[in-house]
Amino acid sequence: MKFSPVLSLLALAAAALAAPNLEVRKESPDPDVTPTVTICIFSGSGCIPIPVTSSNCIDLTGGLTILNDNVGLVTAPQGFICDFFPAFGCSSFASTAIIGTGSAQFVSPGFPSFSSFLCSPIG
Repeated sequence: MKFSPVLSLLALAAAALAAPNLEVRKESPDPDVTPTVTICIFSGSGCIPIPVTSSNCIDLTGGLTILNDNVGLVTAPQGFICDFFPAFGCSSFASTAIIGTGSAQFVSPGFPSFSSFLCSPIG
């Protein structure tokens, strides 16, 4: 038995119309997942995701020393604002603030220079 192209097309259209509507769901972020700020090295040789704890200063020392004064790109976690400081201990005036899901790309190594940062929830 051979179906005509019109009959085949009508069968496909009927099947498509009979399919249930797909609902797009937005799920809330998991409260057990630690937010991270992603900092990329200026030279483009890699990025490091750093877990952030609300309002705790993070110095770019130890395993993060490679980032000290060598930040090329920063992406802040959604719902947070991150302030970056030229001194360790977040003890100077913040020179740059990045708001959640925003990114900042810097044009030259060492400018601005960052040695510490802290992130806080917005609102």
